[in-house]
Amino acid sequence: MILIECFSSSHIDNINACLRLHPQEMILIGDTDAMCDPIARYEALLQQRNQATKITPYDIRRKDLPDLCVALHQLLQADDSYTIDLTGGDELVIMAVGAVLSRLDHAKRSTIRIEKYDHKEDVVRDCVHNNQIICTNSVQLTVAELVALHGGCLHTGGYQPPSYHHPRDIEGLWQLASQDPKQWNDQISLLNRLERGCRAQQQIHKTVSSQRETMKDFDESEPQLRALLQELDRRGAIQDQSSRDSFRYSYHSPLLHQCTAKAGNVLEIKTLLEGRQVKHNGAPYFGECQMGVSIDWDGHIHKPSEDVSDTRNEIDAIFIRGTTPLFVSCKNGHIDDSELYKLNTVAQRFGGLYAKKMLIATDLDQKDASADRAFSQRAWDMDIFLVEDAATLSKEEWQLIFHQAMQ
Repeated sequence: MILIECFSSSHIDNINACLRLHPQEMILIGDTDAMCDPIARYEALLQQRNQATKITPYDIRRKDLPDLCVALHQLLQADDSYTIDLTGGDELVIMAVGAVLSRLDHAKRSTIRIEKYDHKEDVVRDCVHNNQIICTNSVQLTVAELVALHGGCLHTGGYQPPSYHHPRDIEGLWQLASQDPKQWNDQISLLNRLERGCRAQQQIHKTVSSQRETMKDFDESEPQLRALLQELDRRGAIQDQSSRDSFRYSYHSPLLHQCTAKAGNVLEIKTLLEGRQVKHNGAPYFGECQMGVSIDWDGHIHKPSEDVSDTRNEIDAIFIRGTTPLFVSCKNGHIDDSELYKLNTVAQRFGGLYAKKMLIATDLDQKDASADRAFSQRAWDMDIFLVEDAATLSKEEWQLIFHQAMQ
């Protein structure tokens, strides 16, 4: 089967039918100059998936409607079956397809299917027979594939909680953090200072004398540290065996240690674990969920010895349902307006036309109610789904926000 695809600015539209149909050849109609770099990325994706589809660019620049009709008629001469995908297609191409199809005899027309992908409904529709649904078998992209399609690449190595973890595994820490996000931030900052320089992943041992030498305000901070360690022990995060002369404790799992590695980590991990739990008809709603996604803008990670500055952004979480990504920013404290612009820019650049955006905050923490309203309006104007009070969400409400953000 030969796929004739209309090239558009949406890389997902350009490759979707190819990934779904596995044609022998995909003829990509458009401006060859604009298609050159994207085709290289499409071919790399197909190679990674072991899909042997040949991609052939076909230039339609400087062609008017009659010229395009002649060209399409020639493309359809092979003794083969064809699928013409009009998703995101140029109006001139769509007109030419209709004109050429009307001139073909019945036998030839029976070898040609004309379709269009309805991204909102996640179905493929027959453009000839009253938009009847042809297929509901959607393509599933990975986060790495999505970013690569748009010219970037991922920096690997970020922590990803193993798939067996559940939101209840961090419930004690989440309750502590959500009771008073500002206090949590201060406590974790203090804890991070205590743990600085520890080589062990889960066991922490520091003498009081050493901390008194390295922490200028140790005497004032010591009571807070000891109270925090006792609370973390009570919440099931650590086993505290500290004495008068030392701080000695161990985390019950790497996940729990990761929750305290930075003040904002517990919200990011909570978001990821809750997103994994979202279901649709009993199956996981998202095909892939990642947190701490570091994106290199030009797709080339340079070695330090190359002395080349890489432009990169880190997104707190990315979830993908089919080919629709959800870019998520998590904030456990004050949020600058710049965070909205950063989220919007990265989502548009690496998520494409259909990217969804969500900002999850435990508390907006703006100056006053008027500032809160202004921030919310700015998020709305950028099509960013804003969660203002994640600290108070129930299990059911966590499920709901993901569905709402994907609408």
